[in-house]
Amino acid sequence: MSREQSPSKPEPVASLPFVKDSRFQKLDLRSDPERLLLSQIVTHGIITKATWEATSAFGGQELSNAMWALTRRKLVVARPLCGGTTYFRLSKFAASTMSLPPTLAKDLEGDGKARAYARLLFFTLYCPNAVRASEDDLATAIGTCSKGLPQGFFRREDMGTRDWLGFLRVDGHMTGTPMRSARSLRDDVLRMVAFDMVKSKLKQANFGWFWITARQSRADAVMTYFKTLDVRNAPVTVVVMPELVAVLPSKERTI
Repeated sequence: MSREQSPSKPEPVASLPFVKDSRFQKLDLRSDPERLLLSQIVTHGIITKATWEATSAFGGQELSNAMWALTRRKLVVARPLCGGTTYFRLSKFAASTMSLPPTLAKDLEGDGKARAYARLLFFTLYCPNAVRASEDDLATAIGTCSKGLPQGFFRREDMGTRDWLGFLRVDGHMTGTPMRSARSLRDDVLRMVAFDMVKSKLKQANFGWFWITARQSRADAVMTYFKTLDVRNAPVTVVVMPELVAVLPSKERTI
């Protein structure tokens, strides 16, 4: 098992693949910053000011003006995340116009906030070289049996090969017993190694599990249990995100 190092600021980019998505033409977007912000929302489900400023070469004021324009036109909806932080998602109108799943236009509730925020932070600030795996990526990497697998697979452009594949899991029991999370992670490992192509990737060091939680003490406790299980040698990278503490219900933040 390995630990992920503290995140370094990703190299800013001025554009993303989604920017030229033909579906955006239906929304009559007025500027490249608007297209960039909307493309990030489509990619990640939600975005926040901190993540869009860290991953774009456009100026902060330029991006803020673009987001204001998107919300004024009711293409994007702003909602409270935690501690004064706001997240932005697609409006129902925008999702419908672009023929996107209605789930992208729903408010986050309960532990869904922590999961969505954790994934956003992972792909933008903590591991900016990670790219969410598409259905075609999975079909190539795992085979036709990949249909029905949970979301969370990704590629890393810094691994030196397109054969590398990772699976991301957010701790779903951040205030529960450590053993429960350790066993959930074990279930992930056993489910993946049932695929011959994943076994092959593991032998070539081209597959790994990434597990996100909010506190170092929590990570240590869960990994102590995980080391006692029959999959203790699985290549698991632990990512501790202190930002997630504020997303937990107030009565659980000190647990």
